[in-house]
Amino acid sequence: MEGLTFVLGALLLTLVFWDLFQTVVVPRPTPGWFRIGRYLVRGSWRLLRAIRDGRPGRSYDRVLGLFAPAATVALLAAWLAATERPTGRHLAFAAGVALSLAVQTRETSLVYVALFGLWFLLSPAGARRITWWAAPGFAVPMAVQMLIHGLATGDPLLRFQLALDHGRIPSTELDAHVDTSRSPLLNPDFIAGWKPAAGIDLHWSVNPLINLLAHPAIGITLLGALFMLAAYGARGLLDPTARRRAMRLLGAAALASLLLIYVLAIDPKPRMFMPLAAAASMTAAAFGVAAWQAGQRPLAAIIALAVTANAILVLGAQPSMTGVEAAAGRWIAEANAPPSSDETTRSRTSEARARSRDTVEPAPGTSRPTAPRSA
Repeated sequence: MEGLTFVLGALLLTLVFWDLFQTVVVPRPTPGWFRIGRYLVRGSWRLLRAIRDGRPGRSYDRVLGLFAPAATVALLAAWLAATERPTGRHLAFAAGVALSLAVQTRETSLVYVALFGLWFLLSPAGARRITWWAAPGFAVPMAVQMLIHGLATGDPLLRFQLALDHGRIPSTELDAHVDTSRSPLLNPDFIAGWKPAAGIDLHWSVNPLINLLAHPAIGITLLGALFMLAAYGARGLLDPTARRRAMRLLGAAALASLLLIYVLAIDPKPRMFMPLAAAASMTAAAFGVAAWQAGQRPLAAIIALAVTANAILVLGAQPSMTGVEAAAGRWIAEANAPPSSDETTRSRTSEARARSRDTVEPAPGTSRPTAPRSA
């Protein structure tokens, strides 16, 4: 019975992902046969358009531009809700799917696959009988991606090859003397060649770590977790199970970060270490809440206020994207030459324009395109 359940579940998962691909990704009309996502997308599009029509003072394209990413998230959320069960197998399967999507989003997430494999090997036999279900959950989306790349280009591993060659792309963040023809893997030249994120240059072996701790976008969060551990880690405020889980979570995120820095030799900017920041936040919160409940509140309150104030300052310093269109227009005018593009871009643009005449329709009383005829 479990085998039949797995086969049917894999078929349903494939159907849902193919539905997602056809509904959201494919830029052309698709057949009108029954599809799960069709009704969700049609209904949500009409709702968003009605909201937009009721607020004519705001930018038309900017509001409707939220539709595609919101629909994608909604479809994935609906699938996860449909597969949620009170047993651990379904959660393990969903975790495998999430990890597969993380790898497809950014190939450096493979370090978390390695950590998951290590954790699986060290788990008790009873836990392994459940968590091995993450393997098919990881494999199905990856197989779909490889199939699409194989059919489109003849190379199912194209994404990974492009990721390995990413270091060859010229970057102002990398020292010009670094030989980019060599692989960045375990390459000290790459590790030393990246521009320090916070401007602190001591020695290549410690620069990434020091600059992460000193960077305003992530440093306060990491330092807050370290202070919490130093102050409360050995006081027994957390029960042993919660403490062990918090330490394992933070340790796994720290190990993954070290692999990213010293094995994959990625550019160690804060944006690459969001899992580490999340693990540090959860660990600090666990110890902070326990300390607060135990009456040891001053340090927990100071760290919480420091993290909150820093987050407000960082968000306030982010550049606005509202002036990008005006800046682009100014650059084109200053160039005193018509914009140019390569042949492939021109060809793709012409195809997209030809399709758009058949796939969109104007809203009542306007010439702007609104909903696809076949969502």
